[in-house]
Amino acid sequence: MAMVMATHEMEEMPGVNSPGKKLALVFTCTVCDTRSARRISQNSYDNGVVLIRCPSCENLHLIADRLGYFEDESWDIERAMAEKGGTFRRIDDEHVLELDPADFRGVDKERAKGPS
Repeated sequence: MAMVMATHEMEEMPGVNSPGKKLALVFTCTVCDTRSARRISQNSYDNGVVLIRCPSCENLHLIADRLGYFEDESWDIERAMAEKGGTFRRIDDEHVLELDPADFRGVDKERAKGPS
């Protein structure tokens, strides 16, 4: 999973259109292995609740819960993945993140491989 500060190039990415700073999230669904990208509100990530629906299997993924609706205390995917030994990368201006249209739509691993 990777998260990056959204720039004008990411305006085509599906996600929120509310005013304010945005984060781009690239993740792989733990249910169906579909990789996709979404634009989320930084304010919601830092202070609210963020749920993202997988575009393939429609499973809901909890990304952040700062209000304690789903967890007993403030929770986010970064800390949860670190506790489980998962991979999470925060990407800033010093790094490059390349996304293609398939990342925006969501592509599962089997379809991405093509015909056998």
